[in-house]
Amino acid sequence: MNEVGAEDATAISADDMLRVWTRVLGRPVVATDDFFMDLGATSIEALQLLDAIATECGVFLPPGALFEQSTVVSLTAAVNYQRDGAAPLG
Repeated sequence: MNEVGAEDATAISADDMLRVWTRVLGRPVVATDDFFMDLGATSIEALQLLDAIATECGVFLPPGALFEQSTVVSLTAAVNYQRDGAAPLG
């Protein structure tokens, strides 16, 4: 994934987010509509995912975001929405 900072308004793609999920979970994630916890993710991995998103995308999401946006597609949309200047989630 091309790391992007908060000052870079370029949207991330679902494929970019899929790569982050795969790296954090340590195993391939095949479908962009799988639910994060259904993939066997732990609460620690959830926090690691949120940290990776903050580092790579410049968007800070609260832990509850993964329960509301729990697929690759929905989480990608939430990140892009916030990067476009929307109020923070949570």
